[in-house]
Amino acid sequence: MLVDRILDQNENEIHLYVVDSTKHRHDDDTRSVGQKGIGRGKIVLYRGTDKVWNQFLWRRHIYTRDMIFARIKE
Repeated sequence: MLVDRILDQNENEIHLYVVDSTKHRHDDDTRSVGQKGIGRGKIVLYRGTDKVWNQFLWRRHIYTRDMIFARIKE
């Protein structure tokens, strides 16, 4: 995922606007239902109990996974 911008953050949450081509749409995604390819949408990351940013919210459930993000700096 590419981070387009940080929308909000606090000690244990980061709200991001990301660009990617995931199989499943994000909240507020620019792709219409069933559309494939690159799109933009919102994602919320959480810091786990081990203080690692490895949790995210999707469809009202928090998942724990290894994730890779990049941000292009101008």
